[in-house]
Amino acid sequence: MTASLLAQARDDNEIATVLSHEAAHHVGGHIARMDANAPSHAFFPKFQAAILGASGVEPVIGDYGAGSGARARGRALELEADWIGTFIAERSGYDTAKGAGIYARSGAKTGRSTLVTSSHPSLSRRLEVVLAARSEIHRQRAAGLTPRLTYAEAAAR
Repeated sequence: MTASLLAQARDDNEIATVLSHEAAHHVGGHIARMDANAPSHAFFPKFQAAILGASGVEPVIGDYGAGSGARARGRALELEADWIGTFIAERSGYDTAKGAGIYARSGAKTGRSTLVTSSHPSLSRRLEVVLAARSEIHRQRAAGLTPRLTYAEAAAR
Protein backbone atom coordinates (compact mmCIF):
# COMPACT_ATOMS: atom_id res chain seq x y z
CA MET A 1 0.00 0.00 0.00
CA THR A 2 1.47 3.29 -1.06
CA ALA A 3 1.26 6.61 0.78
CA SER A 4 -0.68 7.96 -2.20
CA LEU A 5 -3.29 5.19 -1.95
CA LEU A 6 -3.51 5.56 1.81
CA ALA A 7 -4.15 9.30 1.36
CA GLN A 8 -7.08 8.47 -0.96
CA ALA A 9 -8.77 6.24 1.62
CA ARG A 10 -11.73 7.90 3.28
CA ASP A 11 -12.19 5.52 6.20
CA ASP A 12 -11.07 2.30 7.86
CA ASN A 13 -13.34 0.24 5.57
CA GLU A 14 -11.38 1.39 2.53
CA ILE A 15 -8.02 0.80 4.19
CA ALA A 16 -9.14 -2.68 5.29
CA THR A 17 -10.41 -3.50 1.80
CA VAL A 18 -7.07 -2.60 0.20
CA LEU A 19 -4.94 -4.28 2.88
CA SER A 20 -7.11 -7.41 2.78
CA HIS A 21 -6.75 -7.52 -0.99
CA GLU A 22 -2.97 -7.35 -0.62
CA ALA A 23 -2.99 -10.03 2.10
CA ALA A 24 -5.10 -12.19 -0.22
CA HIS A 25 -2.27 -12.21 -2.74
CA HIS A 26 -0.18 -13.98 -0.10
CA VAL A 27 -3.02 -16.31 0.95
CA GLY A 28 -3.49 -17.29 -2.69
CA GLY A 29 0.23 -17.79 -3.33
CA HIS A 30 0.08 -15.28 -6.18
CA ILE A 31 3.77 -14.43 -6.30
CA ALA A 32 4.69 -18.01 -7.15
CA ARG A 33 1.68 -18.36 -9.44
CA MET A 34 2.77 -15.44 -11.62
CA ASP A 35 5.38 -17.82 -13.01
CA ALA A 36 3.90 -19.18 -16.25
CA ASN A 37 5.29 -22.63 -15.40
CA ALA A 38 3.74 -22.71 -11.93
CA PRO A 39 1.16 -25.45 -11.41
CA SER A 40 -2.42 -24.24 -11.09
CA HIS A 41 -3.02 -26.29 -7.95
CA ALA A 42 -3.92 -23.30 -5.80
CA PHE A 43 -7.24 -21.58 -5.30
CA PHE A 44 -7.87 -20.00 -8.72
CA PRO A 45 -9.48 -22.93 -10.59
CA LYS A 46 -11.94 -23.50 -7.74
CA PHE A 47 -12.58 -19.76 -7.50
CA GLN A 48 -13.27 -19.40 -11.17
CA ALA A 49 -15.42 -22.42 -11.86
CA ALA A 50 -17.25 -22.99 -8.62
CA ILE A 51 -17.57 -19.72 -6.79
CA LEU A 52 -18.03 -17.13 -9.51
CA GLY A 53 -20.18 -19.43 -11.62
CA ALA A 54 -22.47 -20.19 -8.68
CA SER A 55 -22.72 -16.55 -7.66
CA GLY A 56 -24.05 -15.53 -11.04
CA VAL A 57 -20.91 -13.53 -11.86
CA GLU A 58 -19.41 -14.30 -15.23
CA PRO A 59 -16.39 -16.58 -14.68
CA VAL A 60 -13.08 -14.81 -15.21
CA ILE A 61 -11.58 -17.12 -17.85
CA GLY A 62 -11.67 -14.25 -20.35
CA ASP A 63 -9.68 -12.13 -17.92
CA TYR A 64 -7.21 -14.95 -17.43
CA GLY A 65 -6.83 -15.91 -21.06
CA ALA A 66 -6.86 -12.56 -22.84
CA GLY A 67 -3.70 -10.68 -23.76
CA SER A 68 -0.17 -11.68 -22.95
CA GLY A 69 0.34 -14.55 -20.54
CA ALA A 70 1.79 -12.66 -17.58
CA ARG A 71 -0.60 -9.74 -17.94
CA ALA A 72 -3.65 -11.99 -18.27
CA ARG A 73 -2.56 -14.12 -15.33
CA GLY A 74 -2.01 -10.96 -13.29
CA ARG A 75 -5.53 -9.68 -14.03
CA ALA A 76 -7.04 -13.02 -13.01
CA LEU A 77 -5.04 -13.08 -9.78
CA GLU A 78 -6.19 -9.53 -9.01
CA LEU A 79 -9.80 -10.68 -9.23
CA GLU A 80 -9.05 -13.69 -7.06
CA ALA A 81 -7.42 -11.36 -4.50
CA ASP A 82 -10.54 -9.18 -4.58
CA TRP A 83 -12.69 -12.25 -3.78
CA ILE A 84 -10.44 -13.62 -1.01
CA GLY A 85 -9.77 -10.12 0.33
CA THR A 86 -13.48 -9.48 0.67
CA PHE A 87 -13.76 -12.52 2.92
CA ILE A 88 -10.78 -11.36 4.99
CA ALA A 89 -12.13 -7.80 5.45
CA GLU A 90 -15.71 -8.90 6.15
CA ARG A 91 -14.61 -11.54 8.66
CA SER A 92 -12.56 -8.81 10.34
CA GLY A 93 -15.67 -6.68 10.78
CA TYR A 94 -15.26 -4.18 7.93
CA ASP A 95 -17.90 -3.13 5.42
CA THR A 96 -16.48 -3.98 2.00
CA ALA A 97 -19.35 -2.30 0.15
CA LYS A 98 -18.12 0.96 1.66
CA GLY A 99 -14.52 -0.13 1.30
CA ALA A 100 -14.89 -0.76 -2.42
CA GLY A 101 -15.64 2.93 -2.83
CA ILE A 102 -11.90 3.46 -3.20
CA TYR A 103 -12.07 1.61 -6.54
CA ALA A 104 -14.96 3.74 -7.78
CA ARG A 105 -13.22 6.98 -6.80
CA SER A 106 -9.97 5.86 -8.42
CA GLY A 107 -11.82 5.39 -11.69
CA ALA A 108 -13.61 8.72 -11.41
CA LYS A 109 -10.38 10.52 -10.51
CA THR A 110 -8.44 9.17 -13.48
CA GLY A 111 -11.38 9.12 -15.89
CA ARG A 112 -10.55 5.49 -16.64
CA SER A 113 -12.21 2.23 -15.73
CA THR A 114 -8.85 0.56 -15.08
CA LEU A 115 -5.97 1.26 -12.77
CA VAL A 116 -2.72 2.77 -13.96
CA THR A 117 -1.35 -0.55 -15.23
CA SER A 118 -2.93 -3.05 -17.57
CA SER A 119 -2.10 -5.79 -15.07
CA HIS A 120 -5.38 -4.97 -13.31
CA PRO A 121 -8.89 -5.74 -14.56
CA SER A 122 -11.45 -2.98 -15.03
CA LEU A 123 -12.65 -1.29 -11.87
CA SER A 124 -16.25 -2.19 -12.73
CA ARG A 125 -15.22 -5.86 -12.95
CA ARG A 126 -13.45 -5.62 -9.62
CA LEU A 127 -16.51 -4.06 -7.99
CA GLU A 128 -18.65 -6.84 -9.46
CA VAL A 129 -16.42 -9.49 -7.87
CA VAL A 130 -16.34 -7.72 -4.48
CA LEU A 131 -20.14 -7.43 -4.44
CA ALA A 132 -20.55 -11.08 -5.46
CA ALA A 133 -18.20 -12.18 -2.66
CA ARG A 134 -20.15 -10.00 -0.26
CA SER A 135 -23.40 -11.66 -1.37
CA GLU A 136 -21.85 -15.07 -0.74
CA ILE A 137 -20.75 -13.95 2.73
CA HIS A 138 -24.28 -12.75 3.52
CA ARG A 139 -25.73 -16.03 2.22
CA GLN A 140 -23.46 -17.96 4.56
CA ARG A 141 -24.30 -15.75 7.53
CA ALA A 142 -28.04 -16.15 6.83
CA ALA A 143 -27.48 -19.93 6.94
CA GLY A 144 -25.92 -19.56 10.39
CA LEU A 145 -22.37 -20.17 9.15
CA THR A 146 -19.16 -18.29 9.79
CA PRO A 147 -18.23 -17.12 6.27
CA ARG A 148 -15.53 -19.27 4.71
CA LEU A 149 -14.29 -19.78 1.19
CA THR A 150 -14.78 -23.55 1.54
CA TYR A 151 -18.51 -23.10 2.19
CA ALA A 152 -18.76 -21.09 -1.01
CA GLU A 153 -17.10 -23.91 -2.93
CA ALA A 154 -19.42 -26.52 -1.39
CA ALA A 155 -22.52 -24.45 -2.20
CA ALA A 156 -21.49 -24.32 -5.84
CA ARG A 157 -21.42 -28.11 -6.18
